[in-house]
Amino acid sequence: MEIVSPSIVDDDYIEKPALYARLGIPEFWRVDEKDGELVVEMVTLDEATARYVPSRTAPLDVVEAEG
Repeated sequence: MEIVSPSIVDDDYIEKPALYARLGIPEFWRVDEKDGELVVEMVTLDEATARYVPSRTAPLDVVEAEG
């Protein structure tokens, strides 16, 4: 799980996912603030393109409630 830092947004959205894809990490979650709410974006590695694609986006409190 990545928590997006305002000071290194490019790192959290570009550099780290590229590294994770090279390492073959199949999935990761990223927590960011959207419109004043914490949101979890779950992304899955598309092996054909070696890029992550969104698989689900949900408010953090919903994800926490699901356990």
